[in-house]
Amino acid sequence: MDKFARQRAPAPQGGSAMPERTPIAGVRPLRDGLIWVDFESGSQVLLDMKSRLGTMRFKALASPEVWESAKAQGGFVRWYSGGTPVAELSYEELFSMVAGDK
Repeated sequence: MDKFARQRAPAPQGGSAMPERTPIAGVRPLRDGLIWVDFESGSQVLLDMKSRLGTMRFKALASPEVWESAKAQGGFVRWYSGGTPVAELSYEELFSMVAGDK
């Protein structure tokens, strides 16, 4: 898969026949701590997370392999190491960061 293509985690099996509507449609991890987020509404945002990569919460994202693993999953962006989530951002946190609250 092209590393700049939208990446979305597979939908959980079972449950409702209707697909779950999620506010985050896809993510594209870019260079230098930038991440492009596509929302179901059609809006898009480029978030600079470089200053957060040195924090305890997001230090795992400094690894290129982990950074590239970003996936949209429900109302979250999650990053993985060895198939295990190591960091996440909620829809609400993304908007807070964009607004400069965090």
